[in-house]
Amino acid sequence: MSEKPPYRFSFENEVKPYRVQPPKSPKDIFLRMVEGTDISIMLASRDAGYHTAPHVHDAEQFNYIIEGELWIFVEEHGYRCVKGDIMRVPRNKIHWAWNRGSGPCVMLEAHTPPLTGDPMLKTGAISMMTEEEEAEALDGTVNIQVEYPKLAEVEERAIREVEEANRLPVKNLAPADG
Repeated sequence: MSEKPPYRFSFENEVKPYRVQPPKSPKDIFLRMVEGTDISIMLASRDAGYHTAPHVHDAEQFNYIIEGELWIFVEEHGYRCVKGDIMRVPRNKIHWAWNRGSGPCVMLEAHTPPLTGDPMLKTGAISMMTEEEEAEALDGTVNIQVEYPKLAEVEERAIREVEEANRLPVKNLAPADG
């Protein structure tokens, strides 16, 4: 009988956590990562204050927020993501993230093709492929830092829009009991 393929791992017990310091970010990411032939999946925690630089990658990205909140900006738009939200970042779109919350944001991220072309991320990733599959796997893609002069304008506008949307109109406020 052949050796059992590595198709199952426990994130908790078998996929070892490691830290990555993204370029130009004052905070690092604490993560666990696995990769297959066409996808990488990362369970990542970003502390309050985490703010990444704008970047692109030749991978579609999906983020599922497990705990906390994270602002994700995609070019001209910002999205406040909270527990239970799922966010898609299209391939090759300029994007960045900012944890403006008071605690960590934990999220599950999927990238296709895998985001394992970057040695910083690849170093701790666990392969869930057989040797034969690894020979045919897609090359991993990398994060490419970019200048984005509209960053502050986009962040300010997105945050203001959410703050304004959360205000109750005066007519909906109940009168104070006297």
